[in-house]
Amino acid sequence: MNAKNKNNQSPKPLPSAEAGGFDAAIVGGGLVGLACAEALAQAGFRVLALEARSPQLAAQSAYDDRTLVVGAAARHFWQNLGIWPAVAAEAVPISSVHVSQRGYFGSALFRASELGVDALGHVVEARRLGLALLKRVQENPRITWLSPASLEDFSVRATGENLSVELIFDHQGEKHTARASVLLAADGARSPIREQLGLETRSYDYGKTAVICNVSTEKPHQGQAFERLTPDGPVAVLPFRGGRCGFVWSMPRQQAEILLSGDDATFLQAAQERFGYRLGRFTRVGKRSSYPLHRIEVPQQVSSGVVLMGNAAHTLSPVSAQGLNLAVRDIAQLADTMTQARTNGRALGDLAVLANYQQARRADQQSTVQYTDDLMRWFAIDAFPVPTLRSAAILASGLSPALQARLFRHGSGYRGQVPPLLRPAL
Repeated sequence: MNAKNKNNQSPKPLPSAEAGGFDAAIVGGGLVGLACAEALAQAGFRVLALEARSPQLAAQSAYDDRTLVVGAAARHFWQNLGIWPAVAAEAVPISSVHVSQRGYFGSALFRASELGVDALGHVVEARRLGLALLKRVQENPRITWLSPASLEDFSVRATGENLSVELIFDHQGEKHTARASVLLAADGARSPIREQLGLETRSYDYGKTAVICNVSTEKPHQGQAFERLTPDGPVAVLPFRGGRCGFVWSMPRQQAEILLSGDDATFLQAAQERFGYRLGRFTRVGKRSSYPLHRIEVPQQVSSGVVLMGNAAHTLSPVSAQGLNLAVRDIAQLADTMTQARTNGRALGDLAVLANYQQARRADQQSTVQYTDDLMRWFAIDAFPVPTLRSAAILASGLSPALQARLFRHGSGYRGQVPPLLRPAL
């Protein structure tokens, strides 16, 4: 590699207390990258974390703060990392979920009390979770956190049984080098690392947009969430604190463009018509943001010395509230796989080791991707007898305690192998 800095000097080796370099280098400092860093550091690994942008997380809450749904397995993950206490006081437990299909009979009501749990999930502020996680990462002595720092190049080198990844990155206007046993790419759905590796990417464009915002309602939500299934895509309403609800609405892109450019009154009227009056009238709407809905799958998520994480490995519709929860389960398994490799004296970036990780995650990933895909595609079919069959299936799930328990367990993230970070603390 022949990268030069602005003074035409060779890249500087990154100062490190460890002569052997880092166990893991992580590119991407969003929630997934931060969680990777903290989980691996708490497992005893030395971590380098690079984020291209300086964190801009406001200290004060705002009406427009984005909501996240934390499932049961993910909550145990955050608890085991010591992050949950920082968000628990303002996390809103979901006491029930009402599922219905617009224009057809049949609905289902999932109650936490009937399933023997304290909550079906929790709704938290993304900003608050990010702040708590960033603070822990910055204070962890096993993590070297650099921001802004952008990766410019990397190469994988093997010497005998040893394998390492050499990185060149820019930090504060100077180029540096570093070495790690494995590189984790948490650099987003358009991952430059994935592109450089030439890994096959399968994508599907749903031709729809998710409009996301907060709304206030006439009636208190009382911890109830709603999922309304329509041919245009699902609508989700999530209970939040301060009398707010998170609102996620999937719609054709042309309609989204119109509603995003219109005034609040027009949007509230359209949203009310789509959702109904189960919470009374919508009285206020916050800032509206939008995300094009597409699915990205990467069949081979590992290469020698490199692992794709988060959206770089799989991008899901935000309507399903599964993206971060799935990424958390991946992180928990990766931490367990790397711990076992260290115990057995295996190279952390060995392709066989990383292939074991992907194999352990394959069934859960495929099941979760299929679920989110069904929400977007199967429920878009409006020709007889499909809507009637869907309504019958929804009604059956509401009448069968055994089926509800199975759906809740799977939706909570407990599928197949459950690594230690996802288990309740003893």
